[in-house]
Amino acid sequence: MEINVLKFGGSSVATKDKIISIAHQIKELYLKNKKIVIIVSAMGNYTNELLKLAYDISPKPLEREVDMILTTGERISMALLSIALNDIGIPAVSFTGSQAGIITNNSHMKAKIEEIRPIRILEELEKDKVVIVAGFQGVSREKNITTLGRGGSDLTAIALSASLKAKNCEICTDVDGIYPVNPKFFPQAKAYKNINHQLVYFMAKTGAKVMHDRACSLALNYNISYKVRSSFASNGGTMVSDFIDQINEKPSIYSVNFISNLHTIKTDYENAQIILESLSVKDINIHNLIYINQEYFIFIKDEEYMKIKDNYQFEPYLTTIFYIISSGFNDFSGAFYQLHKKIENLGEKPYHLESNAFVDSIFFKQQFEPEKLYKELVQSLNQNYKIINFN
Repeated sequence: MEINVLKFGGSSVATKDKIISIAHQIKELYLKNKKIVIIVSAMGNYTNELLKLAYDISPKPLEREVDMILTTGERISMALLSIALNDIGIPAVSFTGSQAGIITNNSHMKAKIEEIRPIRILEELEKDKVVIVAGFQGVSREKNITTLGRGGSDLTAIALSASLKAKNCEICTDVDGIYPVNPKFFPQAKAYKNINHQLVYFMAKTGAKVMHDRACSLALNYNISYKVRSSFASNGGTMVSDFIDQINEKPSIYSVNFISNLHTIKTDYENAQIILESLSVKDINIHNLIYINQEYFIFIKDEEYMKIKDNYQFEPYLTTIFYIISSGFNDFSGAFYQLHKKIENLGEKPYHLESNAFVDSIFFKQQFEPEKLYKELVQSLNQNYKIINFN
């Protein structure tokens, strides 16, 4: 059975007209191949609205109940798309994550997939129905509804593609591919036509918004090829696979990203072990951990910070980390020196910098507009080094 999996993000299903447009796009594909599984996100900013409503009622809402609220967004999208498809003569049925057989652990708001039992999906595909699955969600063995973390519809699509042994997997979004830098800031940048799994994983982990990092990790581990493309243009896009680029020996920059609004816990070695253990018990993920002058700096993303802000002593400043994903710099004498001189000339002095063979991490106290410094960094790097697909 040749199955096609397509995921449509929130901006793609934000309005009634967009849902109808996507239904017609699915109809064209259905007439060519009747085995289609669609993953949908919640409409537009609906997830944010639901999350705000929960926190307006309580500063610390129970995460189990937040998951119950948030999963309704995708359920609305899947039902509306199913209605739209049936209305134009295409048989379709919608399933929640639990109905689709996505079994997770019991960690709310960032559950991990433990097993997939796609029995009902396969049954409906055999009846030539389009199967629409609510992304971002599953069910634990304790029978609790869970969510996979923000952006988790990507993860649903990759996981189902692996489980169903799909022929094709397409991540349909509001951009037409994966770019080396943010195309909203640099319209001259071009999307990659082909790119390898490892690079996309590093990009997602360092702030690029186009793919969910755990989806990239799963695709890398199971070698699931997928395309990232515009929701409203089936041609073009970026193919992510075990692709090997043209072989050459020269320093090249593949991507420049940043993560801002990081909260910092600064402590000594002995207390660091206690804090890390307690964060683990509380099921809190840390973004980064560094050691400077016999002190540990533990970095927490904003969404995790909101859960524990009253439990720990945080530094009175935010941190922005810029990431340069590159190759070849450590093979050329003076390349790192030139790279770091560029950073120093930006006018903002980092308080920590790490360099290795693939990712440079630059830590700043966030006393500036991160987007402005990001633009300056990209322009500066591009004067001396080739940022692939930038010009």
